[in-house]
Amino acid sequence: MMFRRKRERRARKRVAVYGACPGSGAAFVSLALAWGMTLEGAGGGEVSLIELGPGKLYAALDLDARFGAGGFRAYEDELTEMKGVGDVDNRLYGIRLLARRRNGRELGEAELMRAAHSVPGESCVLCCSGLPEELGFQVLAAAERRVLVVDPLPSKLASCFSAIGRFRLDFPDGIIAVNRMNPGVYRGELRELLGTADWSEIPALPAELIYRAEYSASPVFELKKAAPILKQPVLELLGRL
Repeated sequence: MMFRRKRERRARKRVAVYGACPGSGAAFVSLALAWGMTLEGAGGGEVSLIELGPGKLYAALDLDARFGAGGFRAYEDELTEMKGVGDVDNRLYGIRLLARRRNGRELGEAELMRAAHSVPGESCVLCCSGLPEELGFQVLAAAERRVLVVDPLPSKLASCFSAIGRFRLDFPDGIIAVNRMNPGVYRGELRELLGTADWSEIPALPAELIYRAEYSASPVFELKKAAPILKQPVLELLGRL
């Protein structure tokens, strides 16, 4: 029994994060969750983040500049029919970061699924930002835990009702994460729009912090004023996964 409990504590956790519609903030939430996993300690294991969609993280974090000429390894350059992405080891803020170049080669469905299944680490975030819905839901189905990111702005929600309904139907244990939550949101109306009162929240950050992070090519949680705002909500979301 003691041996079984020890194995359960080390069970691998893959969390797939998908945006209900473009601009929901799935890449932001994915990076925040990976950061939260490093704060938790990931049970002493490794934390990995793979970006399956277009290279948003690559551009936002200016990875070539961070790693120096030739230092950053884009995983699409390593992926073959006989080889996954386990050898790619870019380290950033305690996270093994597997990102795609903005203008890197196109990856087919089979290649993306091979990449998703070969990510190393005890705690893994599969960032599905920018993937077509069918492929995004395939990755969600392959993961142990699932998060659907929504922006609470009604005009944005109106364009993704079908994805929200599909997520709730296909993954009853999945978590809806309301990104950019702020006092201007009418919770009663949001409950009607989402069809549920069960969601997690990531608070809206002041615009100047978002701009400062991108101009400095840093994750926003590296900013002293942003980390305290994000830490507790991110850990609470992880606690549900």
